[in-house]
Amino acid sequence: MVFKLWPQTVRFNYFKAVKGVLDFAVPAIATERGLTTAQVRQEMLKHLKCISDEYRTQKKPQNDFQDPLCRLGYLYCYVAANANLCELAMTVSEDLTEFICNKLRDEEEIKVCAFGGGPGTELLALAKLLVAKRKQFSQSTVTFTLLDEVEEWAETWSLIEREIKSFLREKFGKTSSWPFIVSKSFIPFDVTKTANYGSIKHLFDQDLFILSYVVSEIFEDEQVGGLGKLLDAMAAAAKPGSKFLIIDRSENRVKEMATRLLSELKLDLSDVVESKRNMDSDEESSDLGEYLIKDHYPRLKWNSFWVIGTKR
Repeated sequence: MVFKLWPQTVRFNYFKAVKGVLDFAVPAIATERGLTTAQVRQEMLKHLKCISDEYRTQKKPQNDFQDPLCRLGYLYCYVAANANLCELAMTVSEDLTEFICNKLRDEEEIKVCAFGGGPGTELLALAKLLVAKRKQFSQSTVTFTLLDEVEEWAETWSLIEREIKSFLREKFGKTSSWPFIVSKSFIPFDVTKTANYGSIKHLFDQDLFILSYVVSEIFEDEQVGGLGKLLDAMAAAAKPGSKFLIIDRSENRVKEMATRLLSELKLDLSDVVESKRNMDSDEESSDLGEYLIKDHYPRLKWNSFWVIGTKR
């Protein structure tokens, strides 16, 4: 096995990636709707206020993610912090980090499924993790499947993938010299309505399943039951050793539901890890440049938890 001599000091950055998406998307939307960049920011701010209100209703949020301005508002405000938290969950768990790197080293591929994943926060987290750990494996493939009921997230996710590829091209040159490549697919999917699908097990031959801020948006018993059926299908199709990572708000109701759902799958559970902290010191919201909204700065900290289940 040949290991490449990659640059020593390269680091991926969430806010710079988000700015790259905004650089592409904001002018396009402004032109289409006859708005200035400042007006686009104001429209994003209106959606952010609605998103904040929806999260306080104690019901499943009804956000207008079909509107690209709403999606960009969410991307601007939440994605960098959520990606940082997801990366932290993967790196603090030495067992999970080792699992990921071993898959890439031994099989040259890891298959990841994120559901309710929206814009692809988890892909950003993996990108930063793998750039940092690149010496532990030769070039490999991240096969990434995103499930979300909002079909329009596919557009935002493609822009995020575009930024990751742009970063890899800038820092490592030709594709053959990248530490990893991404193979992705987006599947419109309501995680609480498995009955709408004739057979879903073929989707779930995966190594790592990530549920980031999914459980906290489930309130009705019918929705909990639907999510449980989906997890059961995932666990049934997964190979022994596969990992299930749940990340969410540090609320007793959410923690209890997360651990119960994983326990019912007869997975080996890690301890619940609490995390209340700010983003990493190398992440600066000022990297957003002219897109920074002074009336609504991006989220920079969290009060969250994670728990990991491993299939026996």
